[in-house]
Amino acid sequence: MTPYEKTFKVPGRFEDHECTFITWPCKDSDLEIFNYENEIVIFAEKLSKFEKVVVIADPSNFDKAFKKCKHFALVWSIPTDFSWIRDNGPIFIKNNIEEVAGIHFKFNGWGNKFEKCESVKEMPKLILEKLNIKRFTSELILEGGGVSFDGQGTMITTEQMLMHENRNASFSKTQIEKEVRNFLGIEKVIWLTKGFVA
Repeated sequence: MTPYEKTFKVPGRFEDHECTFITWPCKDSDLEIFNYENEIVIFAEKLSKFEKVVVIADPSNFDKAFKKCKHFALVWSIPTDFSWIRDNGPIFIKNNIEEVAGIHFKFNGWGNKFEKCESVKEMPKLILEKLNIKRFTSELILEGGGVSFDGQGTMITTEQMLMHENRNASFSKTQIEKEVRNFLGIEKVIWLTKGFVA
């Protein structure tokens, strides 16, 4: 049975959540973000005053992340070679009896834009195992930052991301809509041609 058949659906972006995950910068593959460790610490500490924070660090960076964040966040050692966990982490879903599960969508470094993105492909699996939460696996390449949900079955996304030839060339638009229905409970997809340049 699919998550949809088990009454699972993705909540809205604005709904209450238990915690926020932050990935500690990875030296050799995060480009300029590696220079912003102090900003990550400041952000995580301020956020921790309002909700639980989990900082995920590659084993090579764990000691530093733990030392700087242990007083206000949980710090987990999980292999990773890229930050931006909103794009490469799991997407959480819940059913009508409030059970939580996670979707492991494929990730390929933003359409193979970056060569180093190997360890991070397992990030959803490793997080969900650590949380002891059921994992559903999709063949769709989907970045969490490229979609938005209202919690009522509507998703906004772009053709530029989901239909990119280096992401989902084997999927038609109809097949993508079926996949997000089966895994996220999406009944309506609003397709934009392109996203904003960040």
